[in-house]
Amino acid sequence: MCFFSEFGGIMGLVSPWISPQLDKPILFAHRGGAAHAPENTLEAFRTGLKLGSNGLESDVWLSKDNQAVLIHDGSFGSRLRRRKVAETMAADLPAAVPTLTDLYDAIGADYELALDIKTPDAIDPTVDAVRAMSEATGHDLVARTWLCRLRRTPCRWCSSWGRWALMRSGNSGGLQG
Repeated sequence: MCFFSEFGGIMGLVSPWISPQLDKPILFAHRGGAAHAPENTLEAFRTGLKLGSNGLESDVWLSKDNQAVLIHDGSFGSRLRRRKVAETMAADLPAAVPTLTDLYDAIGADYELALDIKTPDAIDPTVDAVRAMSEATGHDLVARTWLCRLRRTPCRWCSSWGRWALMRSGNSGGLQG
């Protein structure tokens, strides 16, 4: 299990099992630089990196057309017009709600990326998006991607993917969906 500590929207990896293997600690900007910009937006992710983080963290939900979407609670909009990501095509999401591909296209890939998988349906599209961008850029993004799953979720789905960094979330609520 990996443990995180949060300081002003930035999380630092403090796992005793992984830290000795790293050249330097990873500072994950939790939901981007959420203390300085709207959380999980491209602006927040850019801000987190500008503030010195060498990693980004986001929750991942699945859109209606199977795109990995970076948003905290799986829904967007005001109270009266609240919509679920799962019921919305990625092209119909507000501009402030990026897909994983949007993140790579806008910011590049020179950082560690922790993705907290929130629904079982989002697992394969997330892995596919990371692999596709890895192939397109020629960079090994798989080695820089940390997939997070909730503690009570069996890891049957992770054994066939090869070398992925897996973490368990401290939230015991289980995957939704």
